[in-house]
Parts: sequence; structure tokens; C-alpha cells
Amino acid sequence: MLKALSDCNKNYQEKLDTQKNEFGQEIDSKIYQLTTEKEKIAQRFEDKRKELKELEKNNAVLSAKYEREKAVFIEKIENLERKITNEQENHQRQIENYREKIAELQDQGSKSVSKVEQKFDELKDKYNSLEKERNDLVSKYDKDEILWKGNSFCLTVYRQT
Repeated sequence: MLKALSDCNKNYQEKLDTQKNEFGQEIDSKIYQLTTEKEKIAQRFEDKRKELKELEKNNAVLSAKYEREKAVFIEKIENLERKITNEQENHQRQIENYREKIAELQDQGSKSVSKVEQKFDELKDKYNSLEKERNDLVSKYDKDEILWKGNSFCLTVYRQT
């Protein structure tokens, strides 16, 4: 009985050791697997962290570049707006100058027209007076001609008689 108990105890101990070894191997395998997976995850995390730092660095560089370009463009826009404003002012002054010249020319034109009209009226009056003188002369000539013809006729009749 002792021997059977001892055998049973031995069998039990062997089975226990076997199970202990199996469980130890399973646990070691699981630990190795988890450790490997942890290292992979840690490596991926580190890679992603490096990528993020690189992206942040690139983002900062691009952001600075775009800010500089933005400042340059804003300055160009302001310069162009000033130039446009100056050009508009110059054009407005030119328009005003042209308006003044047009008004001056129109004023001179109206003075010229009035001078021409005045000269026309003077020449018309002179023409009318010359026409009247001509008519008077023609009328006198006709009278004198009639008188001369009459005198001439009388003289001719008188000579014949």
C-alpha cells in the first residue's frame, strides 16, 4: 500500500511536473509572443512618432514658406492698389484738364462764332448799302439815259425841222 501510495504519489508528481512544464512552456511561449508583439508595436509607435515629427517639421517649414509668400503677395497687392489709386488720380486730373480745355475751346469757339456773326452782319450791312448805292446809280443812269435819249430825240427832231 505504501508502494502503491508512493507510486501514485510519484505518478501524480510526474503528471504535475509535466503539466507544470507544459504550462511553463505555454506561458513562456505566450510571454515571448506578447513581448515580440509589444516590441513590434513599440517599433511601429516609434516609426509613427518619427513620421509625425517629420510631418510637423515639414509642416512648420511649409507654413513658414507660405507665410513669407503671403507677406510678399500682400505687399505686392498693396503696391498694386497704391499704383491703381495713383493712376486713377492721374487719369482724373487728366480728365479735368481735358474738360477745362474743352470748355476753353468751346468758349473760344463761341467767341469766334460771335465774331464771325458780327463780321457777317457788318459785311451784310455793307453789301446792302453797296447794293442800294448801285441801285441808286442804276436808277440815275436810267434817268439820265432817258433824258439823253429824249434830248437826243428832241435835237434830232429839231435839226430835221
